[in-house]
Amino acid sequence: MSKLHIDSLTKSYDGKNTLKDIYLGCETGKIVGILGRNGAGKSTLLKIIFGTVKGDHQYIRVDDKVLQNQWDRKNKIAYLPQDFFLPKGVKIKNLIPIFCNEENSKKLIESEMMKPLLDETSRNLSGGEKKVVEALLIIFSDSQFILLDYLLSDSYLKPIKDLKELQQYNYLPKSI
Repeated sequence: MSKLHIDSLTKSYDGKNTLKDIYLGCETGKIVGILGRNGAGKSTLLKIIFGTVKGDHQYIRVDDKVLQNQWDRKNKIAYLPQDFFLPKGVKIKNLIPIFCNEENSKKLIESEMMKPLLDETSRNLSGGEKKVVEALLIIFSDSQFILLDYLLSDSYLKPIKDLKELQQYNYLPKSI
């Protein structure tokens, strides 16, 4: 079992704190989700963890290895951004080995969801089909961590304990 540890992560834009003193820990085999309003900093947090955005201060570690650059994150952290990331002119079947090892490539190529899309390029796929392909590529990748239930509010992470808290933060109707 591997552990991902994020501590004291901060990020500000134009003097405004977007993320302040963020702590997050998770282990392989567990699912963690991040909830928050538009502009709360969810995407920024994920991009910092993934390594495509630099925090003002950050401490990110997988097991005993501190992640300092993009190469340190290889096969450790995968990130599915909200925007499409597939290159438009490359066939889907040619993208699979870039993300997946040989065993997972074979599984993905044989998958009923993927078979009809293998000879297509992303420019010929609907938005939903692109997201399915991107999600499958990330899920079948060699990465130890694909981050997904904390609430980000007022630039801090808040653990959610029960449904009442989701109602309190307006993620579920009060009538449930």
